Amino acid sequence: MNHASVLSGTGHNGQAIRPEHFTPPDHYPDPDDISSSDTASLDHPSSDSEDAEQEESLSNTLQRLRERSASLKNLASQLQSKYDSAEHDTQPDQPSKQKQENRQDPFAESPYEADDLDSEIHSTLKGRSLLDAAGHFLTKAIKQPDVFARHYGTFAKETLRIVKGNSTLEPERGDKRFRDAVWKDNMIYHTVLQTYLAADKGINNWVEELDMDEADRRRSRFLYQQISALFSPTNSLLNPVAVKRIFQTGGKSLIAGLKNMADDIQHNHGMPSQVRPDAFTVGKDLAYTPGAVVYRNEILELIQYQMQDGQTISQRPVLIVPPQLNKFYVFDLTPKNSLVNYLQSQGIQPFVISWRNPNKSHADWNLDDYVTALEHALEAMCEITGADKVNLASACAGGLTSMALLGYLTAIDKPLVHSHSLFVTALQADDNSALGLFATREAVELSRRHAKTRGYMDGKELSHIFAWLRPTDLVWNYWINNYLLGKEPPSMDVLYWDNDSTRLPAGLHSDFLDIFVEDMFSQPGKLIVKGQPIDIQQITMDFYCVGGDEDYLMPWKNCFDLPHSLSNHSTFVLSTSGHIQSILRPPGIANTAYYTNPDVKLDADDWLESAQKNKGSWWEHWGEWLNDRGGETTSASETLGSEQHPPLCASPGQYVNE
Repeated sequence: MNHASVLSGTGHNGQAIRPEHFTPPDHYPDPDDISSSDTASLDHPSSDSEDAEQEESLSNTLQRLRERSASLKNLASQLQSKYDSAEHDTQPDQPSKQKQENRQDPFAESPYEADDLDSEIHSTLKGRSLLDAAGHFLTKAIKQPDVFARHYGTFAKETLRIVKGNSTLEPERGDKRFRDAVWKDNMIYHTVLQTYLAADKGINNWVEELDMDEADRRRSRFLYQQISALFSPTNSLLNPVAVKRIFQTGGKSLIAGLKNMADDIQHNHGMPSQVRPDAFTVGKDLAYTPGAVVYRNEILELIQYQMQDGQTISQRPVLIVPPQLNKFYVFDLTPKNSLVNYLQSQGIQPFVISWRNPNKSHADWNLDDYVTALEHALEAMCEITGADKVNLASACAGGLTSMALLGYLTAIDKPLVHSHSLFVTALQADDNSALGLFATREAVELSRRHAKTRGYMDGKELSHIFAWLRPTDLVWNYWINNYLLGKEPPSMDVLYWDNDSTRLPAGLHSDFLDIFVEDMFSQPGKLIVKGQPIDIQQITMDFYCVGGDEDYLMPWKNCFDLPHSLSNHSTFVLSTSGHIQSILRPPGIANTAYYTNPDVKLDADDWLESAQKNKGSWWEHWGEWLNDRGGETTSASETLGSEQHPPLCASPGQYVNE
């Protein structure tokens, strides 16, 4: 939203207060024209004697900063010599005998033995906790004070340029926080902005120059970015947009903001709401493509969608398996943003899984139970459509479940699936992602125990954790809108879906942790599904894999690992945007593109470098790929389900509303 232009308001005693009052008068000089001799005279002329005093004052300040910088450099040199000498005389990385003897395993109830935890978990989890990462950064900073001294001196010089009006610092292009004209036109606001940018730049450069390995640098960078986002001057009531809004509404925006904050504290774990809870109604505004539930068990509902009567369709239908932590209708939002509708238009019969939202009584549901439920749904689809096999499509955690299912079906030689399309799904943990950098043995076992105690893992809590991976966009943006401006959150279909999260049963949650911690899919026979050792290298069907170039949860290079490692024919497509938006790419969206390259045996960087950039939506590319694997064509039935599997209720079904 652009708040640069707002209506005028009324202050006390009926005095008119307008937005232009926040713009500096005409007699303010342009910052670029201010010389060192007239820095202090920003809004009125001064005498020669005053100019001389101001020049002398600035010179003295600069001299003091130079002396402090020299002292810091001298201290840095002494400290560096001290630490170099200490490190030469000791062997750091060797724990003391007493510490080794006193070491105890704090997770006695863990499904792993202590030795297994050391050898297996530590070999795959290389992260540090937030507290450890902060401590490591401080240790490195103390050992390298000369780096701080150098960047402090640079910051001090930039601060003087800001005071003089000679600084050229400006927000990065596309930074929406400072788009209001007041940040540029008002001298006070512009000084605050440039000082913030100078500090931000100085700390960032300080972090980048410290001598530490890349993983620790990324952890330090993440921590610094959280602090930088927190202290942005736009987050306070002095934000000019908030000030204008207060005057515009006669102070009502403050009251509305406090009400929004109180409501979020009570109902949203203290996080700013991203969307109004009543913005949409599932089955009315979202997920209202005509269809019916044609199969149900205690874990899932199978929804079949109505094709046009007599429409020519591929005989093999597509089953879409969504993640268990979210509801299925991300694939059937509004009609223009519905993958289900697009498949129908291409003559492809879509079915979708709607997972049940588990509670504490379902705590024991595990991967075996979910694989069994999916297997029965596939059998029902084949019976209803008369198809020999089904084309499978899955995303995120649904992709992990689907790969376990395919490994199991391969192991027992039960060919129910013809091809598999995998959206933004990685089968192994990523040490370089924001989550992987902070993944530790303690965090994993704490999460496991937390879920076991309650019977489930709450998806709402996870969504809040994910929001802090992009704090400016997903936290502070709504802080400003909801609290400082006193406005309602926006109404967006995908945001409504993202906040309509579900729960993950403790059993399945524990199985997913094991899969990532022990990297089970990469080791033949390591993962056991329904008593069968799984080896995904034995899966011989075609794969179509999609990654997002800005995905911060499932980085695309990790998604690329699966087609890169499989021996069968695979297709990989790199979509633009992030984790969910890279999936939601219907034809007609402006400025969207995707990358293709048939040689998936290249490493990820080489693949991208030689890839072809295609304008438009990858949905069209995928639709052609599916039709090539759809088998014979047939005419769509005018009825849903079959005699053996009659419709149970209209879509979107019952489970989606639990």
